[in-house]
Amino acid sequence: MLVNKKNLYVGIALTALFALTACHPTVTPVSKMDQELSCAALSSEIKDVENIRSKIEANRGFSGRNVGLAILFWPGVVINEVTGSTAESEANTRLVALKNLYFEKNCSTQLNKELAKAEQAEKSEKA
Repeated sequence: MLVNKKNLYVGIALTALFALTACHPTVTPVSKMDQELSCAALSSEIKDVENIRSKIEANRGFSGRNVGLAILFWPGVVINEVTGSTAESEANTRLVALKNLYFEKNCSTQLNKELAKAEQAEKSEKA
C-alpha cells in the first residue's frame, strides 16, 4: 500500500481544516421575528449586517486570506470566493429587507421625534 491509513487521515483532516478556513459569516436573509423588532433593534441589526458585509468584502478578491490559501491550499481560494459570493448575497438580501421594514415602521420619523424630545429635556434641565 502506497499510503498508510495514518497519512490518509491526516490528509483528510488537513483538507477539511483548509476548507473550513474559507467559510464566511452568514446571515439569515429574512426572519419571521423581524416584524416584531423595535426601531432601535432594527437599527442595531442593520449596523450588524453592514459590519458582516464589510468583513465578507474584506476577505474576497486579492486579500490576505486568499493569498494564504493560494500558498497552502489553492482550491481554498475557489471555495472562499464561492462562499463569499453566497454570504454577500444573503447579507444584501437581509439588509434590503431590514431597511424596507425600517421605513415601513416610520422609524426615521420616530427617531427624529425621540431625538427632539431628548434635546428638549436637556434644555429644560439646563434651564
